[in-house]
Amino acid sequence: MSITKLSLVIFCSLLSLGLSSQAGADMKWFKTIRHFCPTVCQKTDYKFAVPSGIHSVTGKTFYMCATNYAHTGWRGGYNIGWKGMEHKCFAQWVRINSGKGSYAEHYFCLCAQTEIPPIDDKM
Repeated sequence: MSITKLSLVIFCSLLSLGLSSQAGADMKWFKTIRHFCPTVCQKTDYKFAVPSGIHSVTGKTFYMCATNYAHTGWRGGYNIGWKGMEHKCFAQWVRINSGKGSYAEHYFCLCAQTEIPPIDDKM
């Protein structure tokens, strides 16, 4: 799947999650190796990392990323600034019989030109 198609899939998913008020937000994917998505976005014209939600225990925000983990195809994941996880995109690809999710250190961060609030229970 091309980056353009992946962008469209993620964008449509965001709209279906109640973010239709941000439909005019211009978004773009930026390639990174082991960087926190908000930091990646701040270095571009798209200053805001696109959030997906908030970790209920830590209160940290999950940010949208995508990776082609193990060359099995592009899939959306999350990047979070907590305990060294800010340098990874967790793609939720599960190895057979391992029971563990997987992450990649080469990934894309989704950035927007306007700030988008994370999903919470009040939406």
